[in-house]
Amino acid sequence: MVNKILETKFLKNKCEYCNGKRQNFHKRFCSIECRTNFIKDKRHKVNCETCKKVLFISKSILNRHKNHFCSVRCSSEWRKDKSFETGRKNAEHWNWKGDKAKYQAIHIWVRRNKPKPKLCVLCGKRKARDLANISGDYRRDINDYQYLCRKCHIRFDKKIKAINFTNDKIISITSKSCNKEMFDIETKTHNFIANGIVTHNCKQSKKGRVNGYWLPSVEKEKVEVCVVVDTSGSVNKKDLVDFMSEVVGIARAYQNAITIRFITHDTKVQNDLECRNGNIDKILKTSIKGNGGTNFNCVFEYIKEKRINPKVVIFLTDGENGERVSKQSYPILWCLSGSQTTDYYIKGSGVIIKLKDDGD
Repeated sequence: MVNKILETKFLKNKCEYCNGKRQNFHKRFCSIECRTNFIKDKRHKVNCETCKKVLFISKSILNRHKNHFCSVRCSSEWRKDKSFETGRKNAEHWNWKGDKAKYQAIHIWVRRNKPKPKLCVLCGKRKARDLANISGDYRRDINDYQYLCRKCHIRFDKKIKAINFTNDKIISITSKSCNKEMFDIETKTHNFIANGIVTHNCKQSKKGRVNGYWLPSVEKEKVEVCVVVDTSGSVNKKDLVDFMSEVVGIARAYQNAITIRFITHDTKVQNDLECRNGNIDKILKTSIKGNGGTNFNCVFEYIKEKRINPKVVIFLTDGENGERVSKQSYPILWCLSGSQTTDYYIKGSGVIIKLKDDGD
């Protein structure tokens, strides 16, 4: 097996062009001249279209191109002489789209055919100039475009938009009697579907007020949630740590949706902090006060006194209180600790859930 391999290598130790002996087994030719002559014999001989220089090209290039050149310079000179044959422009070009051309193609066509002045047409200053459309229709018309500086271009476009988007005045309103049952379809987001069409009751935004037209605007709903932590003496340290972890979890989960009003109490309100956009640094740095008795009614009186309008009030407590709690005008969520708790004093005043222990 080894002998056969050595024999094949030894027998093939010849130049593929002159059959001379090669110095290296891995090379096909004995010299650069043999390699060049071998390539010339395999390739086709053609002449440059401009300077008539002899070229040797492969069969694939010969079939791909009709005209061949020795350099870029010869190619450009030949194309200048043959421009009447190959350089078809505008309507004679095979890809000409006319008025159906898009925004970018029309701008390129106008730049080629409309000379660029040295100064801005409106302000007369020598600044960087852009091509601005006059009518706003973007037609293929050179006279419908002008060269403006960036500042004048922005101002001119705003005037065009204000002209095209105007507000129609209501002349008269007449009421029509209808025997069918009617429903109010207005929503908080001002979006609804009527006869399969998405309708938007938009109000005028700041940008539209300046420019004189109407644009849809987003109305963000501010939701305030009161999180009340019981710091009375009946709440042990483990429950208090669980309560604080729940507060941090709520703030991080709904940081962009709600504003948390963090309140601690025993027989009176001890702390009152506001947490916006999930910023819990104030809550974590606050020293918790309490260790007294328990009175839930002091929190309700405090909310009424400070005129707080909560979407919901979340109580983190063990449920111990001196008296029964009555139902309030806002919803209440009672979160009872996992240790010894009672719901006797808070029954009927809201939704009651029990926090799980670590072992559950």
